[in-house]
Amino acid sequence: MSNGLLYRNKFVEFDEESMLILRTLLKTDIIPSNEILKIVEKDQFSPAHNERIKVQKISDLNIKLRTLLGVNKEIISSVKSDVDKRIRQYKINKSYFNF
Repeated sequence: MSNGLLYRNKFVEFDEESMLILRTLLKTDIIPSNEILKIVEKDQFSPAHNERIKVQKISDLNIKLRTLLGVNKEIISSVKSDVDKRIRQYKINKSYFNF
């Protein structure tokens, strides 16, 4: 799993940020939104624009993963934090991945 994922002889390449997000999601059960934001954030953009970039990156990852795996449900999902409902957390369905 260096620059993409292989599933049933199909290979999908991901950019460096996407692979880092995938690795981070697969290491832990749930990660807070700000962890993903740290990966994709660019200093020259406003916080709102960086947030849009993060959401778009997660959406793109989901589309590529669904296409690769041939499923219609979201592989990466977001949930509200139990501690603070304003905070979004992300988790990945690990049942599709072998470690």
